[in-house]
Amino acid sequence: YFDTEFFSTLERMGGGNGPLAQEYVVAHEFGHHIQKLEGTLGRSNYNEPGPDSDAVKIELQADCYAGIWAHYADKGPDAILEPLSDEQVADALKTTKAIGDDTIQQHSGGGVQPDSWTHGSAEQRTKAFLTGYKSGKMSQCDTLERGVYS
Repeated sequence: YFDTEFFSTLERMGGGNGPLAQEYVVAHEFGHHIQKLEGTLGRSNYNEPGPDSDAVKIELQADCYAGIWAHYADKGPDAILEPLSDEQVADALKTTKAIGDDTIQQHSGGGVQPDSWTHGSAEQRTKAFLTGYKSGKMSQCDTLERGVYS
């Protein structure tokens, strides 16, 4: 789903370079796999961008799913991570902000053009990750408003 060289690019873009920041990227991509299994990934039409587009909603849902993963990854007897520190979470949030469409557009020297967004703003991406991380519930990630996670 992504080239690991992206981690170097991400660091140059101002993203975090810690393990949780990288794991967020992997969990986000795994979120797309969940969407494929759910049959919703195809709703991501990058030819119809915009801040409220299905493309952005799909990306934000994947961010939320990544937050859910982080919520549970350090809990229980089968935890795969040591307890997450505030610093690690902040590093992951640094990454969500760095890969917001608005941040990328600002760094590319152009103005911010919301009508061309396909992944969401830094604020949207951060909020989506935090929603999943704080709640740990799929129902909080229903960006497509399907009502299927009750």
